[in-house]
Amino acid sequence: MRFVLPLLFIVVGATGCRPASPSSAAGATSDGGRSPLQTLEQLIALHEQHRYQQMYPLITSTDRHDVVKYLRVADEFLTANDQLCRFVRDEIGIGLSQSIDRSRLAGNLHIFSRYVTLLDETIEGERATVGFLVDEQLPARRARLVRKNGQWLYDPGGGDHKKIIAAVQLMADGLRRVLRELQSGGLDRVAMRKDPEKLIDAVRIRLLPGVKALPPRPPTGDGG
Repeated sequence: MRFVLPLLFIVVGATGCRPASPSSAAGATSDGGRSPLQTLEQLIALHEQHRYQQMYPLITSTDRHDVVKYLRVADEFLTANDQLCRFVRDEIGIGLSQSIDRSRLAGNLHIFSRYVTLLDETIEGERATVGFLVDEQLPARRARLVRKNGQWLYDPGGGDHKKIIAAVQLMADGLRRVLRELQSGGLDRVAMRKDPEKLIDAVRIRLLPGVKALPPRPPTGDGG
């Protein structure tokens, strides 16, 4: 799937609010169904609300289960990261919390990234693309959709889903382990306040099993 990028290269806070995207400028389709842009708006809203089960009907059947499962584990990773950073900020120091922050995954989830602005749509027969920006950064990216039985569905493309999902799960476990050890005293907060590299190394070591489990980085395509 095009939005899945290995965390080895983005190493990953809770997702933030998006700037308001155009209110379905292209409008509904002539048959009264959702337009491509409206379909993505609905998918993004469902993801932000963690209504994962309701996302399935809006994604191509080949990839829907892997896409939704990946989003679940990515959200778990981001939640674990947010909880760890908050604890470190409150108990050790804000500078150290920033140095271990792995929240960049939230900006590398294609249309499900934080701060996404949908732009325009182009329809060619049974296929369509919708332009979008992540955090207002150019160049614009493109999301692909296909029409099945009169309904537009998000087409995320292919990818090594199982390995990526397993790797992200391992890394989420690693961050939760760091937090538990800090809370229990297994990791010495005083020592880490004096030598921040100790915590940075602890996080890196506990993320390593997941990083090693990542498949090779896929080539970047125009899907963003």
